[in-house]
Amino acid sequence: MLEEIRLSFIKYLDTYFCQRDLQSTLDMFSPNITGYGTGADEVTYDFDGFKKLYERDISEAPNPVRYHLNKLHINSPLRDIGIVSCELNIQTQVLGQELKINKLRLSVVFVLTTGRWLIEHMHISLPTQEIQEKESYPIIELEEQNLVLQRLVEEKTGKLILQRKVASEKVKLSHLFLAMGTVSDEVAFLVIAHSLHS
Repeated sequence: MLEEIRLSFIKYLDTYFCQRDLQSTLDMFSPNITGYGTGADEVTYDFDGFKKLYERDISEAPNPVRYHLNKLHINSPLRDIGIVSCELNIQTQVLGQELKINKLRLSVVFVLTTGRWLIEHMHISLPTQEIQEKESYPIIELEEQNLVLQRLVEEKTGKLILQRKVASEKVKLSHLFLAMGTVSDEVAFLVIAHSLHS
């Protein structure tokens, strides 16, 4: 049974990626297919939604897509259900430029329907760039952001302290000028110079 599931999965990959055959790919889907893709709007809960996504996908990138399976795991929790999980790299040309996507994650649920393994559910994802290895949440990125924010706060605080000191000195000097209204200019200059350096 696991070999049948594996062969159905490889047939899907070859038909969809290598042949870019829309109708033959759609023939492998259950009428009740649901799933998620990597695009922001690639969420669908019915066959028509999947059909639209695959039409768009093949029209945007009609060239054959080469794939390499890095990891493949197949199990069958029930005799009519198969689950395939894999990691793969893909490569093709889009708009005349080489496109490579590594570590694409793909999970597929197959259901045995009238002697054929049909795809009932699919989820495609990419590892996020913010989360590092051995992390479940972007801890390292958050720590780096915190260090940047801390540095900015320290710089701003330093500027504010300096501005406050300058303002305070200006007030002191204005009081000195008022108090020294009757003192000669030479004496006033010496007092002011002395207060600026202390």
